[in-house]
Amino acid sequence: MISAIGCDPPNVTESPTSNNNMAEFVVAQISAQLHETLTLANIYSVDKTNDFIKTKWYVFIRVLYPHPKQPIPAVCSAVVDQGFFWGTLQMESYNCNQITK
Repeated sequence: MISAIGCDPPNVTESPTSNNNMAEFVVAQISAQLHETLTLANIYSVDKTNDFIKTKWYVFIRVLYPHPKQPIPAVCSAVVDQGFFWGTLQMESYNCNQITK
């Protein structure tokens, strides 16, 4: 298990084919990679799509950019494929949208 400092425990949505242990492994892999370039990444939701044929995980990541006076939160979504089940990091897409208050 790869762990990353500063990450909240994942919240896994139940599905007929869900595997909580594997979902946590996926979250740990993603958060570990994010920590290579980002200061803090908090996983707040993990959900599997209804399209079980493609077996894709939609992982929603809240990234906090630390600033002494004005921290700017951003919500990022990453789509990963079945490679995660074999411990291989394969990220197909990665999109971030900053949220300003």
